[in-house]
Amino acid sequence: MLTLALSLATARGGVLLIDEIETGLHYTSHRSTWRLVIETAKRLDVQVFATTHSKDCLEAVARLYEDAPDLAEEVTIHRLEAGATTPVRMTVAMVASNVESNLDVR
Repeated sequence: MLTLALSLATARGGVLLIDEIETGLHYTSHRSTWRLVIETAKRLDVQVFATTHSKDCLEAVARLYEDAPDLAEEVTIHRLEAGATTPVRMTVAMVASNVESNLDVR
């Protein structure tokens, strides 16, 4: 979390790329991790691109929609599908709906 926070601070006004954002973090911390990333990125004008294969991590984003809908509006999720030429664009509300319906969001 400290490395993530420092990376956000150093990227002020720019872009931050995070591969497998959940690596090294317990699944119970994913909600607070997303909140930290989104709030800080918004405050410091940082565009964040984060990857994950973790269902828990995506479900944490979906829960953010319930906890802080205003923050959730700042997030767009793009899912890459085999054979597709363009990614599938999803809002956090769409991910939350899929999670609620027990659909795999990865």
